[in-house]
Amino acid sequence: MTSAASGHQPHGARRVIVGAGCSQGCGSEELIGLAGAALEEADLPAEAVAAIATLDLKAGEAAISALAAHFGVPLLAFGAARLEQETPRLATPSARVFAAVGCHSVCEGAALAAAGPGGHLVLARRKSPQAAIALATAMALPHEQAREGLQVPVQKDGTPCE
Repeated sequence: MTSAASGHQPHGARRVIVGAGCSQGCGSEELIGLAGAALEEADLPAEAVAAIATLDLKAGEAAISALAAHFGVPLLAFGAARLEQETPRLATPSARVFAAVGCHSVCEGAALAAAGPGGHLVLARRKSPQAAIALATAMALPHEQAREGLQVPVQKDGTPCE
């Protein structure tokens, strides 16, 4: 919960899920910069980020792994079928994304899947040339939601663990 006076969350209140998607070969600077701009737009501190969530097919992208390492949080990956279940809650569903990967949104769907049924979008999809970010708040900690997703271990340099 954010303090209205300070704009900061109390210690231990990491509840923001960053849903992330990107084109193959997207630079980590582009994705990290977009996430930072999204947090700023939503008036949320970087310390509020609890996890990065994405489509399982995107979890191996260097930029996605670098984003999780940048914030020092877990990377959660969900299958397209699970993300498609979030379609009724999406702000910007896309037929083009569905045709490409089998769900109507990667970033919004992943953020909502990780946030769980009590979570909601704080910031709908924001795009750059090769990346997309959405923010959701979770009612439970991300590791409590991870039962449906796959937690991808990420090294400090942003590369997935083998």
